[in-house]
Amino acid sequence: MRAGAIAAAHPDKAAPWLDHVWTQLRRREVYPLGYLSSRASIFTDRGLRRLIARAGLPSRIEQLAVPFTAVAMDLVTGASALLDHGDLESALLASAAIPGILPPVDREGRTLVDGGMIAYVPVLAAQQAEAASVVVVSTGGSGL
Repeated sequence: MRAGAIAAAHPDKAAPWLDHVWTQLRRREVYPLGYLSSRASIFTDRGLRRLIARAGLPSRIEQLAVPFTAVAMDLVTGASALLDHGDLESALLASAAIPGILPPVDREGRTLVDGGMIAYVPVLAAQQAEAASVVVVSTGGSGL
């Protein structure tokens, strides 16, 4: 799940919540071992769905307290997909759908996967959204 959605939903409580999740969450809760989801991915997105449900997020992106855009990639065209309206859960799942690991997400007639495939730090998306500031949170461990 994207830390940005938590910050956009709960600007005053995001840091403690993320600290708790990142220190308490176990890999098997998001990526259960031994469960093949389909031919498209090794794991199902059930763990991420549970995590999103526990986060107390609104159902739609427009309902977030702070403007938010999730970035995904259209698997068919390779084009960037900026998800700044509509269903929040599907946007978060799409922006976390690592090809082969988590299933792609069908949204608005497009098959979407993690936007990090084309923009690890989506600076262009932030510019297009006319963001006044950008916060980058690395969740990839000490090697990044």
